[in-house]
Amino acid sequence: MSNGITDAKLPISFPSIPSCTYPQWNIYWFHGFLVVLQESVESDDMISGALDKAKPYIDDDGGYHDICLILLSLHHVTFVKVSYGVALVSKSIVLLDRLSALQFSPGFRALTRVITSDCWEEVFT
Repeated sequence: MSNGITDAKLPISFPSIPSCTYPQWNIYWFHGFLVVLQESVESDDMISGALDKAKPYIDDDGGYHDICLILLSLHHVTFVKVSYGVALVSKSIVLLDRLSALQFSPGFRALTRVITSDCWEEVFT
């Protein structure tokens, strides 16, 4: 007697699924932005720690150019612009919360806007 279940093979398997590459470290360049992954980006201490991690990645020309950073945690995003050695820091914006499955969070909207905007081109040229 058959229960209607067969042992049919799936059309895909793990070796046939295309793989994607991703940074192995918690800091990397992404389309001209220096992205720093942190456990948290809500406190001033965590933001200072992220900026300390970023120092070796910023060109060594005395800090006389603009560098745009994106500080990311699982729950928040913070934007930073370093210009002439001074860091201008945004408020931390909610990236992921309990309502994220129903609507885009403010942090997600801001992050996608920043990454897809062409307003940064003058900074990088």
